[in-house]
This record gives sequence, structure tokens and C-alpha cells, in this order.
Amino acid sequence: MKLGLITFTVLELVALLAWMANSATSPILAAGILIVGLFLEHIVALNDFKGVTNFVKLFNPKGLPITKLAIASVSEAIVWILWLMVALELPILGAVILLVGIYLQHNAEINIFIGAPTFEKFLSSRVLGFTALEVGAGIAWLVLISMDGLLFKILGPLVLTVGLYYEHIGQGKALKEASV
Repeated sequence: MKLGLITFTVLELVALLAWMANSATSPILAAGILIVGLFLEHIVALNDFKGVTNFVKLFNPKGLPITKLAIASVSEAIVWILWLMVALELPILGAVILLVGIYLQHNAEINIFIGAPTFEKFLSSRVLGFTALEVGAGIAWLVLISMDGLLFKILGPLVLTVGLYYEHIGQGKALKEASV
């Protein structure tokens, strides 16, 4: 297993779990945690894509499009936050918001990572599969942690972990295809 893949998967997982855990009591703090976690995830993921293998250097933002990564992090956080706000009352609409938002997000991220203009080759079908995987894992996570019982509280994050890991593998393949 690649160190970078595991590192940025754990970063996104921890960011999402910490955000969810704090979203009801401290929504501003929760949003900040999510944005910072996603920003670190994007730095590590882009460095991993560029071939960095040293753990410490994976976190080095030097030479990266920091402004674009920051915007991508904020926009992704907005998608997750909006999804949760809507999904708690209107689950189907929430799922649609998450699917469309993360799909658009992934298209923009691929372009940022390969150095293309953010909206070039936008709305690519190559991202639909791994986007659906992340969205499905996110929805399953919310459903499971909303159920009574410790087992569900454990299964929720476990499902999210597996979904994010395989989503990142799919995204890596799409990045390689896009960069050729």
C-alpha cells in the first residue's frame, strides 16, 4: 500500500469524523476542522500524485497551487455541510446534492491536479464511478451512525473508511488517465 494514499485517506476520514462529531454543538468549529482537514488532504494527495514518497514532504505545499487547493477545500466542505443540513430533513434531496456536488468537485480537482484550467474537460464520465462510491459511503455512514447501538456507531466510520479508500484509488486511476 502506498503511504500517500493511506495518509490522505486518513486525513479526509478524520476531517469528516471530527466535523460530524462537532457539527451539532459547534458548527463553526466543525466547518473549520473540515476545511483544514480537506486542505491537508489535498496537499498530500497532490504531492503523492507528483511522486513524493517521503512522509514529511507529503505535507510540503511548496510549488503547489495553494489558492486552488484552498478553494477546492472550502467548496468541498460546503458540499458536505449542505448535504448534512438537507439530508437530515430530506434524505433524497440530500443525496442528490452530495452526488452532484462531489461529482463537480472531483472534476475540478482532477484538472487542478494535472495543471489544466479548473473547468477544462469538465463533467467527465470517468469520475462518476468513484464519486458514487464516496457518496454511497457518506450516506451509509450517516444512516448507520443515526441508528441506535454501538455496533452501528462503529460500522458507520468503517464503511466511510472503505469507501474513501477505494474512491481515492479510483481517483488516482482517473488522474493517471487524464494526465496522459
